[in-house]
Amino acid sequence: MTFPHLASQAVRYDPQQRTLHALDWMGQPVQYQTPAELCQALDNRACYAASAVVAGGIWLCRDHGVAPDCLPLTNQPALVRDLVQSDNLAVALPQCLQRLDRAHEKTARLATAMCSDDDVLTIYDSDGLFAHYLQRMLLRERDMPQLSLIITNDAWPLDPTTTVALLSGAVDASGNGDAALAPYIDILAAANLPRYLVAPHGPTLTHGAIAAIDMPAIITARGIYRPEKISNYTRDTDIGGDIIAFG
Repeated sequence: MTFPHLASQAVRYDPQQRTLHALDWMGQPVQYQTPAELCQALDNRACYAASAVVAGGIWLCRDHGVAPDCLPLTNQPALVRDLVQSDNLAVALPQCLQRLDRAHEKTARLATAMCSDDDVLTIYDSDGLFAHYLQRMLLRERDMPQLSLIITNDAWPLDPTTTVALLSGAVDASGNGDAALAPYIDILAAANLPRYLVAPHGPTLTHGAIAAIDMPAIITARGIYRPEKISNYTRDTDIGGDIIAFG
């Protein structure tokens, strides 16, 4: 099954019909005509590329006269949350989706730099976009490590030959991971596998966090940070000064 690897291809808003077009986890097109329909789908984790869907959902809410705080904004990148203040979503939404894609591209390159030929890379990604961007990069670009790739967004099918694991999820400014990642961190720690938290867009306002002490590093578009240094992300414009060098 092929999913789009770009946020700009995973969601489309039709302002004339006041309808948000997206995909479910079966790769089937879905339409959300009211904020209530969208919120139910997000609560049930039914949306592929949830970050892009939430971005489009802000426009949907505005057109229906509903406050966008009904959406799960706390776990979204700042560039998505900033859409709430935009006066021109017709311009701001495409720009937001393009920035999501650029962050995934930079983060994927940093992640692959930690891998070697014949590694087995397992990715847990509840959003889906980063995992599929990385998959496309490994398949289509030269000079990429030759990896066996396992992508999952549900139960963690831990392969005993896995050598590197990436957990894609939210992290806050204190270096805490989202509570939803807790069981996967525990599994990987028990298996004594190299494991890294992937947060392409840096810290979010996520609540209900857990200590990320068992994650050696957080991979972002601006660099690879120790968990206790992730707050530097907001001041760094490219690669931060306090990063972990893997070369």
